Amino acid sequence: MKFLLTILSVIVLGLRKPFCTANVETASGTFEVFTRRADAAHSYRYLLVKSGSDAFHAAICGVADYPIGSTSDTPAAAEDIMNVDPLNRAVRSRPLRCTTALAANLDVYTAANGYVAALPAAAGTYYKVGRTASAAVQEATSLYTVQVVPCAPVKTVVIVAATGTAGTDIAALFTALQSGPAEIKAL
Repeated sequence: MKFLLTILSVIVLGLRKPFCTANVETASGTFEVFTRRADAAHSYRYLLVKSGSDAFHAAICGVADYPIGSTSDTPAAAEDIMNVDPLNRAVRSRPLRCTTALAANLDVYTAANGYVAALPAAAGTYYKVGRTASAAVQEATSLYTVQVVPCAPVKTVVIVAATGTAGTDIAALFTALQSGPAEIKAL
């Protein structure tokens, strides 16, 4: 009886609050947005996330971590639900966090703590996650938001500038090639 009254009140009065559905699958078989449980609390929106402790969890992405998407949620505690927007679904730009002012039309890569950054100058493995659609907007000291047109993550290995010693330079290039990146950037 309560169920029928609830249905009737929804029909007559309408829904009072907007609602969203998670794990909505598109016709092509890809997810528009999916949910995960947070491995830990975090206090900023628009961060990159990676796969977490198991298939049901997500964690804040690090510099060399493969990002699965971005989140606009701020879970207050571990196990809280958060929405994850996959990066390979580039139907619109999305805000992401960065720590420095970034210009428009700039490729962005994974950075520490779920942020994005321009191509890093330090040698290492990063993932290209998109291109800025506009300049970053400062919100606080060392905290900016930038609109990014996302792409599927592209593994990028940055190697240091040539030392002038053939053996050292070839060894660095050989090591970078062994990791199978899609892009290699020499500084």
